[in-house]
Amino acid sequence: MLLTVTLLVSLCQVVRMAFKQYSSEYICNALGAFSFSLSASALVFLACGILFLFGVQWWKEEHKLFSWPYALLFSGGLSNLSERVWYGCVTDYAFLPLVSAGPLFNLADVFLTFGAVGIVWKLSQKG
Repeated sequence: MLLTVTLLVSLCQVVRMAFKQYSSEYICNALGAFSFSLSASALVFLACGILFLFGVQWWKEEHKLFSWPYALLFSGGLSNLSERVWYGCVTDYAFLPLVSAGPLFNLADVFLTFGAVGIVWKLSQKG
């Protein structure tokens, strides 16, 4: 699973670098998720805590075949956290033309969304 996370985080960073190199359609989002205004140290502390909780849940997963939501959550969170630590912001380069005029999210955010949907789906299957 460490290899999966490494590949997914690397993919996020390669796509980020490509957009910064070849496109002017990106923003450096220094705010938190959903534009919550927190200090950088508070965002990093919060992200580390959440990643730790995802990691524990992932480790406790009985069926490793069904642990993909945790891999996506962990990879997306780690990618965004590493950008925030290294660059002071998260690069957003993808946008929904009907919703906004500018970038709103990145590949790591897509991983986070699909991971969250996967966990909700898993929990609904247990009940």
